[in-house]
Amino acid sequence: MRRILLLTTLVVLAACTAADPPPAPATSPTYVLAPRPARPLETPLTGASATGDQVSVTVIAVRAHLASLIGTHAEWLPRGEYERLRVVLDNGTATYREFSTERLLLVTADGTAHRPDYDAMNIARQPKVATVPAQGRLEMDLWYDVPVGSRLIALRVADLGTDVPLPS
Repeated sequence: MRRILLLTTLVVLAACTAADPPPAPATSPTYVLAPRPARPLETPLTGASATGDQVSVTVIAVRAHLASLIGTHAEWLPRGEYERLRVVLDNGTATYREFSTERLLLVTADGTAHRPDYDAMNIARQPKVATVPAQGRLEMDLWYDVPVGSRLIALRVADLGTDVPLPS
């Protein structure tokens, strides 16, 4: 009797596991963000992003070939010309995440990787280290001083080991 009961149980379990696989979990809904106008002379970008484990860096706009920077407390001239990139830093982790902007490098056509210009960053009141809260998002500007007429190729995200291509 025990053998029949055991055999029956095994047949029922096999039939249950042989059924169709469970449905895939539904994809998470996405936020619908209202579009907003770009700043004067800024070129909006789409799809320019680098993604890692629960983190992403997205370039949403570029303002190229600036001859100077005027802030609330200073005007500053570059050695070459300024390039301003508007970036979004997304943190999907359960704790805050620090993004060191010196690891966000602007690559020009000659292959040079430029660090942000901290005189310009300070005048524009942009942080050297951006702290993004848990499950948070932060938009900021990165300012670079590059030789006049440089062609922008990519934003190198050293922490993710990848480049975000920029339109030429």
